[in-house]
Amino acid sequence: MANLLWLKPTAGGNLPPTSIFLATRRAINALFVLGSFNPVLRPKAYERLVTLLYERFKTLGLNDVRVEHSLESGRILGQDLPIYVALRRPKDLLTTTTFSEILAEQQMLHEDLEREDVFKLLYQAINGVQHILTDTEAAWKLLCEEWDSLEIENDEPFAERISPEGDLYRVNLRPAKELALDMSRLFEAMKRSTLLLSAGFEQRKTRLLAAVSSIGVEADEVPEQPLRHSESYKTRVRPAYRLLHASEIAGLLTPSGK
Repeated sequence: MANLLWLKPTAGGNLPPTSIFLATRRAINALFVLGSFNPVLRPKAYERLVTLLYERFKTLGLNDVRVEHSLESGRILGQDLPIYVALRRPKDLLTTTTFSEILAEQQMLHEDLEREDVFKLLYQAINGVQHILTDTEAAWKLLCEEWDSLEIENDEPFAERISPEGDLYRVNLRPAKELALDMSRLFEAMKRSTLLLSAGFEQRKTRLLAAVSSIGVEADEVPEQPLRHSESYKTRVRPAYRLLHASEIAGLLTPSGK
C-alpha cells in the first residue's frame, strides 16, 4: 500500500467523517477532523491543517506518495502539491497508534507542550469524561456559559485524537460553534461517550497505562485526578473543548432529522 497524503475531507471508512490525514502505509501518522466536507466553509482552519500535514509529510521524506486533494488544497499548496493522486478511498487504515504519535501531532498543532499538558492528555486519554459528568446539571451549565463566551473565528480542527486506541477525541468548541452545531446534541453525545468508555473501562485503562512507556513515562506517574493545562498553553491555545468517543462524531456532524 502506498503512503497517503489525504487532503480532501473524507467520508465513510473507519475514520471520523471530514478527516484529512497523512498515512505511512496503513498507519496514520497525523490526522485532523475538519468538521465540514466543504473546506470553503472553514477556510482558516483548512489552510492551517493542510499546511501542517504537508510540512509533516516533507519532514518524513516519504516516497511513493499518493495524494487526494481538493481544489482548495491545490490553491493552498500551489506547485508544491505532489502530483500523484489516489482515486480510491482507503478502507483498511489502522485507527490505532501510539502515545508518541499522538504527542507529535499535538506538538505540531500547539507547540511547546509542557509537562502539565502532556499529563493532562494522558489523564484524559485514559479516563475520558467521567469526572465532568458526575454532576450533569453543573456540566451543562458550564458548557452553556463557555459556549456563549466564545468567538466564532478560529483556525482549529473540529476534533483532535488523543487516544492511541483511536476511540477518544477532543472536540473543539469554537469550530462547533462556527458550524452552528446544536449544543444540546453535543452534550448528549458527551453523556453517551461516558457510557461507551465505561464498558470495559478497567481493561482499557490497563492497556493505556502500559502504552505510556512509549513516551518514557511510568504507569504510576500518570495522575489519578484531573489537572489543568500549563499557563503558557492556556495563553497560547485558549483551549475550549469537550471529550467525545470517536463513534459520536459522525452523528454530531449530521444535521438533525437526517
